[in-house]
Amino acid sequence: MYNTIIYLVGFLCLVGHSDQRSTPTDDSYVAAVIEYQVLSDINTNLNNYIRLIKEAADQDADIVVFPEMTLGSRRVPVPIHDVLKDHPIPAENPGIYDEVLVKISTAAKENAVYVVINLQEVMDCENVTGEYCPEKKEYLFNTNINLFGEFTRTPALTPDLGVFTTDFGVTFGHFICFDLMFQVPAVQIVTGTYPGPIDDDVNHDNLVLKADPSLPSHTSRLLVPGYQDFILSEDGVVCRFKVNLKQTENTQYQPKSVATFDELSIYATLQTPQTVESLQAHDIVYYPVSLKPSILPLNSNDFALEIQTMLGTVDLYNYTLLNNNVGLYSFGIYGRVFADDGKEPTPPIIEEEREETTPA
Repeated sequence: MYNTIIYLVGFLCLVGHSDQRSTPTDDSYVAAVIEYQVLSDINTNLNNYIRLIKEAADQDADIVVFPEMTLGSRRVPVPIHDVLKDHPIPAENPGIYDEVLVKISTAAKENAVYVVINLQEVMDCENVTGEYCPEKKEYLFNTNINLFGEFTRTPALTPDLGVFTTDFGVTFGHFICFDLMFQVPAVQIVTGTYPGPIDDDVNHDNLVLKADPSLPSHTSRLLVPGYQDFILSEDGVVCRFKVNLKQTENTQYQPKSVATFDELSIYATLQTPQTVESLQAHDIVYYPVSLKPSILPLNSNDFALEIQTMLGTVDLYNYTLLNNNVGLYSFGIYGRVFADDGKEPTPPIIEEEREETTPA
C-alpha cells in the first residue's frame, strides 16, 4: 500500500525542534505511522516523505514514523559524534549534513513535528581523534544494535538505547526488526512499570518463523484427532496439554492447512524471570504466541492467559483458546533465555531418547 497514514500512539525520534500541538498536561498525543512502498528513485521517495510529513502535520500529528529502509539504498554520511553533539539539527547546519537529512529535518522543523526515519549511515573513522573508533576505517550502519546476516554492515559500536524525550512530556524508545529478538535493546526498552498496553500480555508482538531448524532438538508429540491430555518436559520446563483436535475431511497434508480445536489449553511451569540490574531488564521473557491464516495473531477475546508466581521462583501459565471456530497455524508459549545466547546448539534427540523422555 502507498501513501497511507494510520494514527495511533507510537514511537519517536527527534529530527528537529517541535512547537508542540500536544502538551505535557494532555493525556494523549497523535502519531502518524506511514505505510510506504519504496520506489527506485531516492529523490522521489524523499519528496514523498516531505509531502507526507506535511499531510500528517496538517492533521495535528505530533510525531511521524516511517518504515525501515523505504528512503532507498543510498548511504548517508553522518558527522562524527562531537560534531553531532555541538550541531544536532541538520536543518540549521546544512554545510555539515547530507542533503537527505537536511531536507527531512527542515520538513520536521517547518511543520513542527517529530520525525522517525531509517537510513544507512556511513561514518568515516579513518582519520579522527578523540572518538571511539575501534578501527581506522569507514563504518556502515543500518541498525540500533543487532544485525541479521548483514555482513557488509557494522553493529552499533556501543549498545546505546534509542531513547528520546519530547516537548510534550513523553519519552520513547525505538529499535528495528531484528532487535526484537534480543534483551538489548528490545526487552530493556519495554521493561517498566507503565500500566498501559505495553505491559498488557494480550498485546505483545509475536515472532513467527517459517521453519525452526532446532525442532529436532526438542521434545515433541504429534497431535491426532480427538481428545488427548499429556505432559511434555525438558530442562525444568513442564507443560501440560489438554487438546481436543477436530477431525477434518482431508486425510493428507495440504499446503496452508490449519487446525481447529474443540478444546486447547496449555499449562506451563516456567522459571520466573529475574531482573539483570546492570540492564534493568529481565533475563528471560515469555510471550503467548498464535498465528491465524491471515498471518495475524488471535484477537484478545479469542484466548485467555493467566499467570501466577509461586514463591518468586516459578511461574504458572494457563494459556487457553476461547474461540473454537478459529483456524490456527500455531498456538503456544514462546520463551527466550538470554543467558544461553552464544552457546552450542542442542544436538538432535534420537528416537530412543525421545520415547523415554516423552510421557504418554
